Amino acid sequence: MKYQQVYQYTYDRTTDAAKRLLIRYFKKSKERHRPFNKINNDFLRWLTPYRETKYEKGLKTFEYEAFSQFNKRYTLYQGEPSKIHQWALEEEVKQAYLGRNYKTYNAFIKDLAINDALNEVSRHYHNYYSYYQLIYEQDKYQYFYLKEFDNKSYESSDEYKEMIVVKYPYKAKEFKASIEDDNNEKESLNEDVNQNVSITESVIADFKDDERMLVLSVLYDLVSKPNHGVQLPEFIRACKIVGLYEDLSVFNDKIQQSTIYQMAYRGIDYTSNKKLQLEKINSVLSKLESLKLKAISGRLRMMKTEVSNKLNK
Repeated sequence: MKYQQVYQYTYDRTTDAAKRLLIRYFKKSKERHRPFNKINNDFLRWLTPYRETKYEKGLKTFEYEAFSQFNKRYTLYQGEPSKIHQWALEEEVKQAYLGRNYKTYNAFIKDLAINDALNEVSRHYHNYYSYYQLIYEQDKYQYFYLKEFDNKSYESSDEYKEMIVVKYPYKAKEFKASIEDDNNEKESLNEDVNQNVSITESVIADFKDDERMLVLSVLYDLVSKPNHGVQLPEFIRACKIVGLYEDLSVFNDKIQQSTIYQMAYRGIDYTSNKKLQLEKINSVLSKLESLKLKAISGRLRMMKTEVSNKLNK
């Protein structure tokens, strides 16, 4: 079996196992009358430490360079994800692999795949909070996919609309009215656009440089992973936010020594104080709220949970 096939097979099986586990967890929690917010938080608090302790820690401890090379695969190659996986696993990752702690190279690849799959489950589940809340409340497990909808948000899916109308019947009229109002909305579009542009410009200008670099760090981390969920519109919006910093030292030969580079490279860890980290994340999240950066906001909310857990220990 080719290296990429080992990776994909393990990745898919891990995702399927997580899906079965979550559905069982939902059903048992529902029988015990648990509120969704509690089971959601409990699951995310369990999953991240479990993944980090059981898989990521070993990968970083025993095969740090190979692990790092695999995480950089999308900067090393371009093409279909399956091809990129294969090329990286055949070349840079294999060359960096030391054979410490893992019986075979394939065993190492399996841990890579499990770590990536669980990380993606966490990211996706966090971003689809409202969607899975409706499934939990209405027992609509036929709509439990644990993956993104193709080329649309979950709010635009037929599944979500069906469930939201059950919860809020008045939404049915809203959906119908929204279609009927399309023509009327087009007439006032220019006026709305001008007003929204003014508000957006104000929000973007309010970002501090360290906040812009945190957005860049999260964006870079996301797009370095398969199934990252960052669509082109979000990528373009993020570039607009990030690109407004004034420090031109990034064009020097020794860019690694510049403050702006260190902010982006170290991300949230540029500030070591956990309380200040939390304040920065909250500040960025509040500014992103109106800017439609769903994947980046989702990752920041996960980071907020992780930092909060460490702060409360």
